Amino acid sequence: MKKTIFALLLSIFAPAAVLAAIPHVDQDTVLFTQSRSRRATISYILTDAPAIVTLDIQTNSAGTWVSIGAENFISITGAVNRVVSPSESRQTIHWDARADWPDHAFPASDIRAVVTAWSLSSPPDYLVVDLHDGSRSFYTEEAAIPGGVTNDIYKLDKLAMRKIPAAGVTWWMGSPYYLSGFGNEDLHWVTFTNDYYMGVYEFTQGQWSNAFLNANCADIGGAAARGHYRGADRFLHPVESIDWRTLRDCTVSLTWPDDGHQVGAQSFFGHMRAFVGNSLQFDLPTEAQWEYAAKAGEPPETKYVGGSEAEDCYSHAWMATNSAGTTHIVGLKLKNNWGLYDVIGNVSEWCLDYYIVDRLKGWTVDPPGAAVMGTGSEEMDVKTGVAKRCDRGGSFTFTLPQSCVSNRYRMTETSPHETIGFRICCPATINE
Repeated sequence: MKKTIFALLLSIFAPAAVLAAIPHVDQDTVLFTQSRSRRATISYILTDAPAIVTLDIQTNSAGTWVSIGAENFISITGAVNRVVSPSESRQTIHWDARADWPDHAFPASDIRAVVTAWSLSSPPDYLVVDLHDGSRSFYTEEAAIPGGVTNDIYKLDKLAMRKIPAAGVTWWMGSPYYLSGFGNEDLHWVTFTNDYYMGVYEFTQGQWSNAFLNANCADIGGAAARGHYRGADRFLHPVESIDWRTLRDCTVSLTWPDDGHQVGAQSFFGHMRAFVGNSLQFDLPTEAQWEYAAKAGEPPETKYVGGSEAEDCYSHAWMATNSAGTTHIVGLKLKNNWGLYDVIGNVSEWCLDYYIVDRLKGWTVDPPGAAVMGTGSEEMDVKTGVAKRCDRGGSFTFTLPQSCVSNRYRMTETSPHETIGFRICCPATINE
């Protein structure tokens, strides 16, 4: 009786996080079978809560269980790399070992499958969204992505996103005072509460076309690629010449931060959210999210993505000195430490924040930027009263000092420009 009363009290007063069910797969119940043609079937039972399920194939030929490498089992299909509901029945995964891992054969005692259940509030590092049907796939590492993330399919037909490890992190945002000319924001502490996903690439003209066609966005611009660059390879170039309002609020009065992450139903992000079932809260990043993702763990005195030398910038960015005055195919330069390409150069990228000259310098948690727009000429269009929004990263027209990762820029939120594009961001929590 006492145990029953204690359990009841615990259920009443325990925090929600404690009570939340944790998905579970008992590894002792995972079955691995393989036919003579080396077609393998893995089965498992998921209990307690929905989960994102991933797979690892391991061998024990040297006395220690080690992975064969995610690139060697990319043909897996079935209840894997996606959200799976708990069930008393077995879920199955299929793997064509002969195709993926030829010339390798192990007895049953020396090969096993390890099935991992990820909480929807803490998903794997990579998210891929199919822009044709809205389906989502999750991967534990870049090597697990079929065809590799540099494949053109992830620049045209699918959206690849990388989880940024931000939860509980406190870091220096801005640039030290002694780096005069290499940043226009003083150093200040920022703390993040949660991880978030960022697009591996700047959103491309090809992705824009596919999104508009399949997410029924024709009423805000049509299915044609958006961009001043019209070469034969234009679909692999970043989309640009699109304004902030078209992306977020379109014809309604919804704005950040007053209305949070609400977006107009007829805006680009409104259509995209509806397309994927509103389970991914696609939006632009805040300035803080953008800068943290761009710096990718580099110290605050770092000038450029990858380091503080000019060569670092040239190897990571298309800028005035090497761009020939135009955008380029995304992903041709080096990626940063967290796997993001073109965070500097190519096109500058819209952020959510109002552009305010005198930024808050104190310690902030999940900073949303200024609460209201400024009234100076740098902060609003004095003729129309329209706010200016931040864009970060610089473009193919920028010089070396202008390409510092801490520099802040601005553009009127209703003004499309051929040097400004965007990168998609969303919380790393999957809502089902």
